[in-house]
Amino acid sequence: MIPQVPELIVFRTIGQAWRAWRARSALLAPMWGPSPGQFFAPELHFPELRDVAAAGGPELQPYEGLAGVWDEYASANLPDYPSFLVALARGRRGAMRSVLDLACGTGLLAPRLARVAGDVVGLDASESMLAAARQRVGTRAGCTFERGDFRGFSLGREFDAVVCASNSLNYVADRHELSQVFAAVGKHLRPGGVFVFDTTTELRMRAVSHLYFHAQAGNRRFAIRYEYDAAQQKQTARVILPAGVETHRRIPLGPTEVGAAVEGTGLALDDYFSSAARPRNRRPAAFCFFVVTKRT
Repeated sequence: MIPQVPELIVFRTIGQAWRAWRARSALLAPMWGPSPGQFFAPELHFPELRDVAAAGGPELQPYEGLAGVWDEYASANLPDYPSFLVALARGRRGAMRSVLDLACGTGLLAPRLARVAGDVVGLDASESMLAAARQRVGTRAGCTFERGDFRGFSLGREFDAVVCASNSLNYVADRHELSQVFAAVGKHLRPGGVFVFDTTTELRMRAVSHLYFHAQAGNRRFAIRYEYDAAQQKQTARVILPAGVETHRRIPLGPTEVGAAVEGTGLALDDYFSSAARPRNRRPAAFCFFVVTKRT
C-alpha cells in the first residue's frame, strides 16, 4: 500500500471542498438573478385581481390556473439541477443515465435533465401540469411523463437519480407523508443512487406571512397571499388569478424534519446546505437543498 503523504491529503481535502462549493454555487446561481415584475407588499397592487380576491373565487383546483403561467414565472430562477447531478456523479464516480423528475409540473426541468441523462421520466399528480409538460416536450426522445402521487407511486424500475424541485416536498401534510415519499423514492433508486431536492424553511414562511407576492408572466399577472400558522406549522397560500383562486397548503421543512423522516426508509441524509449567497451547511436561509443517498 502506498503511504499517504500528509500534504497530499490536505490538497485532496481542499480540492474536494472546492469542487463541492463550486457545484453548489452552480446549482444556486439562477436563484440569485433578478426577478423583474416580482415583489412582495402588504396590500394587493394589481387592480384587475381585487374583485376576485374579495369574492374568494371562483375556486380552482391547485395548479389549474397556475399551469398556464408557470413556465414564464418559474423558468428564470430554476436551480441548475442538471449540472449539480453531473458534479455529484463525477465526485462519486457513478453513472447518470436515468433520472426521475418528481413533481415535474409543466416539464421545465425534464428537457434540461435529458441533456445530461438519456432517460428522464417526469411524475406529477396534476393533469393540467402534465398536459403542459407533454406539449412542451412533444416527441423529444428520452422524456416521458406519468401521472402519480409522490407519496406512493410504482413505476417498476430504478433510476440513477431522483430530483424534486421548486419546494414541491413542502406539499406533504406531515412528517409521516414525507417518510412515505422517501420510501417510494427508495424503491426507485439503484443502490448508491441520489435523491436531490429543495424545500422552503419555516424562516421563509414566517417572513412572507400576511404579504401578497406579485408576479408577472408575459402579459399575465397573478398574486399569492400567504398566511402562516406557527402553532400548527401550516402555511396557506391563495393564488389569485383572473379566472379564480387556488388554495395551496404546505408545511415548513428543514434538516430536522428531513433527517427524522428519512429514518427507516433505506435512505441516508448525506448533505444539506442553504440558499445563502455563500452556501454553507447549517446556515439558516429561506430555502434548503438536500442530498440523500440510497444505502448500498
